[in-house]
Amino acid sequence: WHIYLQDENLHHKKLRAFLDRYAVGLDSLKTFSLHWNGAGPGDAQAQDWPALWSALQAELPAIAARAGAWEAQMSENGDVVRNLLDFAVSLR
Repeated sequence: WHIYLQDENLHHKKLRAFLDRYAVGLDSLKTFSLHWNGAGPGDAQAQDWPALWSALQAELPAIAARAGAWEAQMSENGDVVRNLLDFAVSLR
């Protein structure tokens, strides 16, 4: 995920909040995502990108499993469009 820039590095706060929820136990995903978006410690140019990439690749099966579990969890909330329409109607 490559986030869009926001004032006062708010995008970094949002990314960290998402990763704290989504990437529990997926350290390589969290580390890579933070560095990729310029939110990791140190200069992004000075990072060992091959090592970060290798760690991310090694964790891909767990990342894929998390994506499936996340999709199932989000689906439990119902259809987002229907929920939004129901909410809009409830405001009348």
